[in-house]
Amino acid sequence: MPGQSCIPSLAAEPLSAARSAAVAVAPASLTPPRKTRVGFSRRRASGRLSRRRRFRPMFTPASRACAYRTASGRAKWPNRDPLGELGGINLYQYCYNDPIKHIDPDGETPLVTGAIGAGIGAVIGAGVAAWNGGSWSDIGYGALRGGVAGGVAGLTLGFGGAALAGTFGGGIGGGAFAGAVASGAGDLAAQGLDNATGRRCSIDPYELAGSAALGGAFGGAFLRPYTAPNQPVTSWASSGVTPNLDPGRWVMTGGPSVGNYLRTVGPALRGYPYGNSVSGTLPGNSLAYPPGATGNLAGQLGQRVVVP
Repeated sequence: MPGQSCIPSLAAEPLSAARSAAVAVAPASLTPPRKTRVGFSRRRASGRLSRRRRFRPMFTPASRACAYRTASGRAKWPNRDPLGELGGINLYQYCYNDPIKHIDPDGETPLVTGAIGAGIGAVIGAGVAAWNGGSWSDIGYGALRGGVAGGVAGLTLGFGGAALAGTFGGGIGGGAFAGAVASGAGDLAAQGLDNATGRRCSIDPYELAGSAALGGAFGGAFLRPYTAPNQPVTSWASSGVTPNLDPGRWVMTGGPSVGNYLRTVGPALRGYPYGNSVSGTLPGNSLAYPPGATGNLAGQLGQRVVVP
């Protein structure tokens, strides 16, 4: 019936009971709900999600990792939302309360970081070709080559940046290593494209080394993708506001340095006073990459959100 929903009543019931209740509430002419809250998946010590489900009320601390089961019976949304319920109890706010018309396919996906890298690389590649007096064909190929190099570098960072930086314990060294590997991977892909199109016949190791060196310099200055088990963080606030490290706050990994202040991007652009900050050490499992389409890229720069 219009305006009537059986989802709240199903929040704490087993799936079999939930289906029975749905049949009892909904007229025969209506189709079953597309999503039904059925429980949550726990993460094992190994990092994998267990299949065991517990049936609890929808908005309890234990329900932050709730999964959904579609009409086909396939489980959906098994991963925990980094912000928990700090964004509000309305689970459909992300799609403006209309999950049929609006979707959020990327969330915090590293693919966005790859796409941004591809865009930046394409612009740089086309610009270099134009600067060198190339024809329109050369400019087009320069954009393609730069897009491949930037995209591969972005995907390398998005999927493996934290692990790469973690081999050096994070910080400047970890960022430099992650940047060097990502840039080297991008250049290797670009040289592979040159070989595939007949523009060269081999891999130039000097170009590869130079690209890795530039990526390392960039990474050491800007990249902080790794979160330590006990992570020092700093948060800035606007004038007249006392900064804190409470859940929901955006923080930067590391101390109150000028580099960290600039990598906050938003607070720096809004002119938050540099001296109005608070620093501390938080457990790594209480920090998450920021939410949203560009959350993975923000996390690469060292931005985090404090979660419960």
